Amino acid sequence: MESKINLIKRIKGFKWITSTKTSITLYKSFIRSIFDYCHVITSSSTQKIIPELQKLQNKILRIIKYFPIKTSIVNMHKCLNIEMLEQRLENLFLSFTQKKKSNNILIDEVKQFLNHNPPTSRFSNRFTTPFEKWNKIQMLEPVIA
Repeated sequence: MESKINLIKRIKGFKWITSTKTSITLYKSFIRSIFDYCHVITSSSTQKIIPELQKLQNKILRIIKYFPIKTSIVNMHKCLNIEMLEQRLENLFLSFTQKKKSNNILIDEVKQFLNHNPPTSRFSNRFTTPFEKWNKIQMLEPVIA
């Protein structure tokens, strides 16, 4: 990941390609695509990883537009028209669940997991599994234990 960040830094150094639009395209192609690829896992993992990934994204956005250190994170994202990472992961997960809503095999596996793992034994509420998250968005009818 660090090599991809360095690539953006090096390209920003060229006088002929200092376009913010080009830098955003590189970010979306090389870095954000990695976040998007594993959205189910990252959006339902422990709460510690998402802030770390958000810090990484903020660092990259500062490189792209040369924002001063005291610039608000929200303002940076608005200016570059890029979603905050947590919101993007949530949107990707919702899109995924909408597409998989009619997949009976997946629905059966979710029901089976929820029926065999009562809420009290599920990792002491340390984190939410993708199955629980899917159930919370009410993609499935309530599971009777």
